[in-house]
Amino acid sequence: MYYTIKRSTAALCTAAMVAKVSAEANAARSVQFTINQVANPKYTGSSGVWSMAKTYSKYNKAFPSGLKNAISEHFPKWGSVSATPAGVNFDEYYLEPIEIGTPPQKFTMDFDSGSADLLVYSPETPANESVGHDIYYPNASTTATYVDGWVWNIVYGDENSSGGDVWLDKVCIGGACFNNQSVETATAVSHGFTTQSGSDGLLRLGFSVANAIFPVHQPTWFENMQYLLLEPLFTVDLKHKKPGSYNFGCIDPLQYHGEISYTSAYTGDGKWTFNIVGYGIGDNATVSETWKSYADTGTSLLYIPNDACNTYYSAVEGSYNNASGPGYVFPCGSKLPDFKFIIDSGYTGTVPGTYMNYSTTGYNDGNCVGGIQDSIRFGIGIAGDMLLKSQFVVFQGGNSTQLGLAAKPL
Repeated sequence: MYYTIKRSTAALCTAAMVAKVSAEANAARSVQFTINQVANPKYTGSSGVWSMAKTYSKYNKAFPSGLKNAISEHFPKWGSVSATPAGVNFDEYYLEPIEIGTPPQKFTMDFDSGSADLLVYSPETPANESVGHDIYYPNASTTATYVDGWVWNIVYGDENSSGGDVWLDKVCIGGACFNNQSVETATAVSHGFTTQSGSDGLLRLGFSVANAIFPVHQPTWFENMQYLLLEPLFTVDLKHKKPGSYNFGCIDPLQYHGEISYTSAYTGDGKWTFNIVGYGIGDNATVSETWKSYADTGTSLLYIPNDACNTYYSAVEGSYNNASGPGYVFPCGSKLPDFKFIIDSGYTGTVPGTYMNYSTTGYNDGNCVGGIQDSIRFGIGIAGDMLLKSQFVVFQGGNSTQLGLAAKPL
């Protein structure tokens, strides 16, 4: 048996949907639960420079020279012991609790739909690189098995890499446990991993084709659990400046209004990829333009094509593209317009302009970093938390992967 189910201590989606979940029960299609985000006490805030650097690093894209200069100036410890920026206090950052091993070891993780690894710090991680993080001790778990010959390595866009060993162990989220989940323990860590905003690691919700384990890519926790869930899906209800929640196996009708509109999701590159077919700025008429985009809970900002990005900021007086660092900026007192996007089902979503003031630039110049940035260096759009916070989002797995979007109370 590759799974166990214990009674969840997390809230269920709705009282009417409560299923009996016990180790003895037939677990097939019975599991559903809610994970509420918790504030990360190890994190002091965010910045546009920081968030952009994380995105370039994550997607293994070379840092533009201006971004390199800004990182060097504002965050000289990037890549060293304490990489979390101090004294920056803009948009709050939230994480999700999970358990690994027997007896359970507790962690707060970043749930990341844009990649496919479960990464943790281990006793083999150099002490100066794991400071401030909870460490996974596989030898303290009676259910952990070391996989000889399996390794992992991830190269980041700042020309650094992380890597290490692989264990199989029980991984539990909201009381639902998969007994033989691959867990990647770090023996070498670069700041592409250590700068995850104080997180104890990453639990990624993409697909195994993008998994870093060699010689055999391993499924993500969601891939392993999806056919045991009441429905093979998870939903994301992120919030602006407050904690949100993830539901697994069920859709809570209280979290959205109207109908959920679905569009096909391509997963061949290991990510949840969908089409945006148009956009609008404020009350202006919408523009037909199609681009592919990743639905990525592990990226903070919204990255869109160059012409759409230019059109957006042309509506913001005093804005400009700051090549010396944090991308598009504007006077902090500006009122920013809403950004509308259209998917191929015809659904139109709106990202409020009030979300777009992400942080100050850090230069004490009265300017702020925009929540929308140019995707030109990525070759694809990235629908990060800036967009996802404005929508109720369904990540539908199973035999026909889809993304569902609906309006919600903001």
